[in-house]
Amino acid sequence: MLGKLNDMVVASTDKTPWDLWIDYQRCDSDGLTHGDIRHARAGLVLKPGMTLIVGNEDADLANAEVERVVDGIVFLRIKSDLVVKPAK
Repeated sequence: MLGKLNDMVVASTDKTPWDLWIDYQRCDSDGLTHGDIRHARAGLVLKPGMTLIVGNEDADLANAEVERVVDGIVFLRIKSDLVVKPAK
């Protein structure tokens, strides 16, 4: 059922310098990085085509574009390791 939704609203998370926590190594053969909507900033509405700031405790922040959201998994294309604008 969730796979049919285009947008996902995140209910809660801790405050972080990123919009979505990701593990940069969770990458598929299409070059998309996978994230979990439960690791997103509270109140964030995830939509295909939007740009997010992604990161984790052990790596630099990066810009990423949301390709799609399916069953709570966010498929991202990492754009750069230099954050040039906030996603908020």
